[in-house]
Amino acid sequence: MTVDILPRHVRPKRLKTSGKLAYYYDVPSKYRKMDCAVENEPLGTDFARMLERAKTLNDQFDEWDRARKGLPAAGGKIMPKFGTVDWLFREYKISDAYLRKVAPRSRPDYEWAMDQVCDTLTKKGERTGDQLVKRLSPRTVDKLYAKFLTGTGKKKLEGEERLRTAEKLVGLCRKAWKVVHRYFPAIR
Repeated sequence: MTVDILPRHVRPKRLKTSGKLAYYYDVPSKYRKMDCAVENEPLGTDFARMLERAKTLNDQFDEWDRARKGLPAAGGKIMPKFGTVDWLFREYKISDAYLRKVAPRSRPDYEWAMDQVCDTLTKKGERTGDQLVKRLSPRTVDKLYAKFLTGTGKKKLEGEERLRTAEKLVGLCRKAWKVVHRYFPAIR
C-alpha cells in the first residue's frame, strides 16, 4: 500500500507484535504549536474504519484552520462555532458512541432532544446552543433543568412538571459531554 492514497495527516506504521499495518492520525507539529484542538489518535488496522475516522478528523482540522484564519465555514453550511453546545452535539452525532449505540429508529428522538436543549433561550434571549460549553456553570445547568421541567418553547406547562423529559435532556447532555470530552480534553 502506498502512502499516496492515505488521507491527509494519516501515517501508516507496521506493528512489531503482529506485523499488521496500523494507521495513526498526526496533526503536524506546526499546527500543534498553534494550539490545534484536534488531537492525534490511533486509527487502528481496519482500512475502511480508518478512512471514515480520518475524514471526520480532517473535517474538524479544516474547520479549526478556517476559524484560525478568520474564514467562514466551508461550503456555505452553517457550522457551529467550535466549543459551543451546538458543536458538542454535532461531534457527538458523528462519534462511534452515537453511530453504533443509538439505533437509527431512535435517532429522531435524540435529534428532538438535542434541538430542545440548543433552542432553549437564556434570560438574555440567547440560544443555549450558541453558548460555549466551558462557560456553562453548575448553576446555569440547574436553571436549564428547571426550564426543562416546565417545558420549553411554545409548550410551556402550567403547574405540571415534565420530570422524565428533563431527566432525559440532562442525561443526553451528560452523555454527549462524556463522549466528546475524550476527543477534546483541552476543553474544560
